[in-house]
Amino acid sequence: YQFAANAEDFFLNELSGYSIQSYDGIVNYYKGFGEIMIKLKALAEKELRREVFSNDEICWLKSVVNGAMASGPSISGWFLDLFYDKIKALNEDYIVADVHTQPTDQSGNLVGRVLHVGTGNINLGVFCAEAPSNNYQPTAFIGPLLSFHTKVTRDFLRYNDQEWYELFASGQNLPERPDWVYNYLADEKGEPSQEVRDLRGVLYESNGENPSTNWNNIAYLIMKPNPANFNTSIRFVLNQPAEVMVSVYDFLGRRTEVLVHQTYNLGENNLQFDASNYSKGMYLLEMKAGVERKVLKFLVE
Repeated sequence: YQFAANAEDFFLNELSGYSIQSYDGIVNYYKGFGEIMIKLKALAEKELRREVFSNDEICWLKSVVNGAMASGPSISGWFLDLFYDKIKALNEDYIVADVHTQPTDQSGNLVGRVLHVGTGNINLGVFCAEAPSNNYQPTAFIGPLLSFHTKVTRDFLRYNDQEWYELFASGQNLPERPDWVYNYLADEKGEPSQEVRDLRGVLYESNGENPSTNWNNIAYLIMKPNPANFNTSIRFVLNQPAEVMVSVYDFLGRRTEVLVHQTYNLGENNLQFDASNYSKGMYLLEMKAGVERKVLKFLVE
């Protein structure tokens, strides 16, 4: 609501002296948008207080999407009022954002990997909640949801919304769906997805024994910056507590330093490394956690 109120005030006062096409339409749009938000806020507060909705409130909620119209958009209802261009409310909507960039790999080689997250095709969602219109009894609600996808590109390639849409329009090489979505997806018969994947985690048992795991203990190991300097950070994630030894070797395989040898808890851990006293060249960083071993290459310039 506050966003709509600020936008309405901006166009009424800050831009009142400018010539803007459809000026009145913009102001009226934000005014109507704000009124819808006020109604939804009032209903949400009643729901939290477990108050029954009035007949008028129930009728308004049910009018979110009505029947066909003779002209204009093919449907009516206050859902359309959430869009400035009501025709666009009926269009396919694919949105993407680049959320992380990896310029180099752990060895300093240029890779330009870009992680994208975005929406995809429509899925049908089923939710169970206590419904105010049903005396707060558990009730199933069904509606459309945008699917969620991820994709990693190389060489600093970044998708815009149109390019993201074209991936789905082609129907080939669709962006992947992350593992966690397969824990709530079902097939057309309502059965659990055949592609269900286990999420990484630990299985705790009531007998007091240590949690059991069936994956590598070192989830990831990263060193930055690389080339290393006086203030290099080494970050690693453990899937369970372990005795950790981190050592540095020159490229002839001679160990030059043991940075740490101690027990670390599960989760993310950090340690600092000062490479200012090292000669220029290539080195190896070795991490041992229990019986597992990982090695990274790094440069000193």
